[in-house]
Amino acid sequence: MNLMNSETDGNVVIVMDDKTGLLGAVVYPSKEFCSVVFENGEWIHFVESETSPLFKTLKTDRTMSELEIVGEAVYARPHIPLGKIPDDAQEKYVEAALSAINAFKQGGKS
Repeated sequence: MNLMNSETDGNVVIVMDDKTGLLGAVVYPSKEFCSVVFENGEWIHFVESETSPLFKTLKTDRTMSELEIVGEAVYARPHIPLGKIPDDAQEKYVEAALSAINAFKQGGKS
């Protein structure tokens, strides 16, 4: 399993932040960066490396090497219509991620 498998078959990759120990759901995976919603509701971007051009663009000091994959959980990704991003879109993603993290905790590591 890797971060790129996130959001396949209705599942999301669950990671642990090496820095804080918090569990998170990878809500946006890519090779260059990923977005993670943590169990405290915080949304953080992680880049591939400190030399990535996205390091400054995303205004982050975090790299994907700080994440440990611990499993996966069922993820009900919110349906956001193309071209129409509602004001509460991020809130919907956070709610779905928190639900996935809670499901993972209930089911144990997979």
